[in-house]
Amino acid sequence: MGAARVAAAEARVTAGRLAAIPGEWRDVAGPVRRGSAVAALLDALPAVPIVSADDVEGLTGAPRSSVFAAIARLHGAGVLRPLTDRRRNRIRGAAAILDELDDLGVRIAAASE
Repeated sequence: MGAARVAAAEARVTAGRLAAIPGEWRDVAGPVRRGSAVAALLDALPAVPIVSADDVEGLTGAPRSSVFAAIARLHGAGVLRPLTDRRRNRIRGAAAILDELDDLGVRIAAASE
């Protein structure tokens, strides 16, 4: 029973942190034009934190050139990071979300010891 309580408490902490991340992204990404591929991608990332360029194209409805520009901008801002080493069909992840989920696991494991 104690492990379930720890997991639930840590999950609440993570939920609060995850809720704050989109605002932090908007701060680091700088001014974002409403309706742009960057804005659409920022809106989509909380629900879909791991994406390919094809995914971004589908999520944003933006032209391919805008998709790559949005990915580059968010990579430069530290919002996205590559998860694969390949040059083509690279997979990227929302860094803060992935880091928080990793941290959740670490916190739960540490509390269980």
